[in-house]
Amino acid sequence: MKVVDMGELLTSSLVADEAAVRANVRRAARFRRTWPSVAYSLGLAHEDRNPTLADKWAGRQRAEKSMVRIRTPRIMHMSVDQYGVTMVVRTVRGVGRKHFADAAGSLADEWQMRQVWARALDDEDEWGPGFVELRTVHTDPLTRTVAATRPPVPKDLTRLELGHGERGQPEYLPLAQSAGVTVMGASGYGKTQFARSLVIKLAPSPLVQFAGANGKTTRADRGDYRVLRPRYAHLVGSDLKEVNALLTGLEAEMYRRLDHMFDWWGCDEFWDHGPTLEVPVLVTTLDECQVYLTTSAPASSPRGQLVADNVEKATNLVKMGRAAGLITFFMTQKGTGNAIPTDIRDVATGAMTFPVRSRAQAQAALGDEILDFPDKDPRKILRHPYRGVGTFLPDGAEEFTRFKSPLTSLELAEEVCGATAHYVREIPGVSVGRTRTPGGGAQTIELSKARAARAAKSARRTRPDGGRP
Repeated sequence: MKVVDMGELLTSSLVADEAAVRANVRRAARFRRTWPSVAYSLGLAHEDRNPTLADKWAGRQRAEKSMVRIRTPRIMHMSVDQYGVTMVVRTVRGVGRKHFADAAGSLADEWQMRQVWARALDDEDEWGPGFVELRTVHTDPLTRTVAATRPPVPKDLTRLELGHGERGQPEYLPLAQSAGVTVMGASGYGKTQFARSLVIKLAPSPLVQFAGANGKTTRADRGDYRVLRPRYAHLVGSDLKEVNALLTGLEAEMYRRLDHMFDWWGCDEFWDHGPTLEVPVLVTTLDECQVYLTTSAPASSPRGQLVADNVEKATNLVKMGRAAGLITFFMTQKGTGNAIPTDIRDVATGAMTFPVRSRAQAQAALGDEILDFPDKDPRKILRHPYRGVGTFLPDGAEEFTRFKSPLTSLELAEEVCGATAHYVREIPGVSVGRTRTPGGGAQTIELSKARAARAAKSARRTRPDGGRP
């Protein structure tokens, strides 16, 4: 297995980007030069047969055939990036968005591009109604791996940038309207990368606190979350009792906020006011949640009762967490009822899945609606180039879309979480999985050892004998 160096990947990506942009500049020039003939041949131009002044003077009701004027949609703006070309055109009489959408396949063939999309602009766009945006891509953005860089302090906590979409544009997950998000997918295809990206993008904000349970290991300071642990206020492993105590504490904090929010802020909804240092956004990640939310043990057994209590508390977090500023991510390989309780899955406000192996898993993850979009079936991208590609339904959208999560290295995650560990504050009511030391710093065992080693080295340097016995 080839080990990818992140610095090498970033450098090669920048060089490839420059070459791709130059190639797309040449394509854009060709599109503009040939646009009148291409538009006319594909029926995207209007033949104006209204009589001219000369025709009216001669008594003709329609223009002569030789005098018919061809009205071609005017190109108002063009831009290029590493993936393709974006073009904004002004519509003409009888030629609108539907005509451009119907001709998208022919435009892709004519321009020798991978795909073309047509989108009617509205009041929220720069150009407004009466204009159509044509987006073309020459290479598939979803097959390109982008190395994550150190993120800035997020200015908008109401949404999370997931990565770049299939058109090369950024895709976002709304956080302000989310209480529970299910994240599913086959092993090794992006769930852990998504969790790592989620944490480091929100970690630079002191208005966000993290809690979580890692079902892959019994120790919270081991496994995939080892480098993320310094930024977590509370993190536990797969122990059922510890997970139950964590969910109990989070539920208590949720009720505390709901009971006192009006007294604090004069409103009943968390997002009507927004997060503060005292009342931050609480992001909870429950990785491999089937370990502590499902069981084959009898319901009357101690394990069965504990799992049932976990499910009840997790369901309450999903149903009422949005108004209190709690967002819970449930991560598992399968979205079927034997992996994540349907009581949770069916009330979650968001759902996404990385590549899966079966139709049942795709339906469980995204609902029966995915059957209406066979080209977005997550089974079709169960291949190496599509590792890290997720499928979800954006807020307010009519169809599913895909995104490519950035590749976040362990070194970057450790750097960001270590640098922002001083933002960690314990969550009221949660008594397990504390990552803060009595002195107030959030640290892992590895960081403690490193600090002890540096202190010993410094002490040896200050001794006359160099620290030798």
